[in-house]
Amino acid sequence: MIPGFRPLSNLKSGFPAADEAVRDWFLRAKTKLEGFTRAGAFLCALFVTVLDYLRNIDERMAGIELRANEEQPNSNEAKFRLLMTAGQTFSQQGQPRREFYDQVLRIADEVLSLIILKILYLIALYQLWLPPEPSTPPRKRMPSSPGLSFAVIQGSDGGDVRYDLKEELGKLMDYLIEDFDVLRDYPPAIILSFDEAHSLTVVEADNVDGLWSEFSELRRALRVIHSYPCYSVFLSTTGKVQQFTPDALHDTSTRLQEGLLFLTPPFCELGLDQLAEKAIGGETTLDHVSSLAFLAKLSRPL
Repeated sequence: MIPGFRPLSNLKSGFPAADEAVRDWFLRAKTKLEGFTRAGAFLCALFVTVLDYLRNIDERMAGIELRANEEQPNSNEAKFRLLMTAGQTFSQQGQPRREFYDQVLRIADEVLSLIILKILYLIALYQLWLPPEPSTPPRKRMPSSPGLSFAVIQGSDGGDVRYDLKEELGKLMDYLIEDFDVLRDYPPAIILSFDEAHSLTVVEADNVDGLWSEFSELRRALRVIHSYPCYSVFLSTTGKVQQFTPDALHDTSTRLQEGLLFLTPPFCELGLDQLAEKAIGGETTLDHVSSLAFLAKLSRPL
């Protein structure tokens, strides 16, 4: 399981603190095409980095101090989670987590540059293919968004560099699941959690492609890997459910408008204290009800 990040939280307080570098990187998208390519580049880089960390998890864990009464984790999943929360405070994420996302964003920038090269190549082919323009040309459209399979280029170390979203996720699945077969069904092996995700739903206008949002483009990028056991969760404190499930006629996705695809209805309006322990007279002590273990199960589960 990949612990979630808070890419677009603008809160100055609260816990956990925002992953500010990731948030700022996502918000640089200015067009629908860039929003889609950034989403794909980030996911690809995320899977590459997670696999690298899991393969070297014991080395990465060196020097990480356990909290009081905390046992040494045995599974890679538990070690990874501990690494992502080590040194975490209310004001900022811990150094290991910041280093993790620094590596993700470095690779994402490299992947993004490959996508841009591919787009420029497609545009050049598109221009060569165009017939002579009529006297009153119709509005031109860019070629459809390129797939998330990127060209091979020469790397700085002399080797070839190539990124493919499905291939990178496939490598991670091969590591997590023995004899992994994409044609078989599995329970979710990876959970991507996006906290305060309502900021992704801000609708922008594109002169070429019309209305779009980071959420719609991230949704499209995730659709590329829908056949893999990778589940995404979008958490939000917004009171407007329509931001995540707009009316199909007003959604920016053509396939949703035509009824070819459907959105999963959100889980919302959860009641308070659903996970609370029952206080039993004569057994439950004041020390217990004032403990963190008891208080953590109160209020609304997220």
